[in-house]
Amino acid sequence: MKTILGKSLIVTIFVALLSACEKPSVIDDTELLYRLMTNSVDTLVYNSSKHVIEAELYRDFFPGSSIPTKRPLIASVSLVNLDSVRISTDLDITKMYLIRDPLIWVSSPTSTNSQSIPEYKLSKLSNDGPEWDTDQLVDVVLEIRNSVKSENYLMIVRDITIERIE
Repeated sequence: MKTILGKSLIVTIFVALLSACEKPSVIDDTELLYRLMTNSVDTLVYNSSKHVIEAELYRDFFPGSSIPTKRPLIASVSLVNLDSVRISTDLDITKMYLIRDPLIWVSSPTSTNSQSIPEYKLSKLSNDGPEWDTDQLVDVVLEIRNSVKSENYLMIVRDITIERIE
């Protein structure tokens, strides 16, 4: 039941943000791919708390969609504090890279305005992504900005399946 509500929320947010979307920026850049894969960590320790990424990827095949001929990719990502402590306001998700080797979709995710997101998660959404097939595995890399130290961190979560919403 929780996953159905989560998927419904993502579809609703997708429709609301559709008018403000840019076209997907998909590139084939071996240097960027190498940098992302070698410099990304799966766990970030900040303020003595461990943080990881949660990611859900969907293509919307729901009947009556506002774009009947296109089925763009939707990415919902969260930076999660494993200690269940509020995410520091020093941290922000500034960029997302979805990697389906050798292709990389680059986006600047936007904040979600959902009241149901716990304070130990920082959640963002990117939509209007490439029309990659469902049931494929991709890697998700997030660029996390530390505004206090003016530093960027790269975090990765591997083998996320692109799901199909019907």
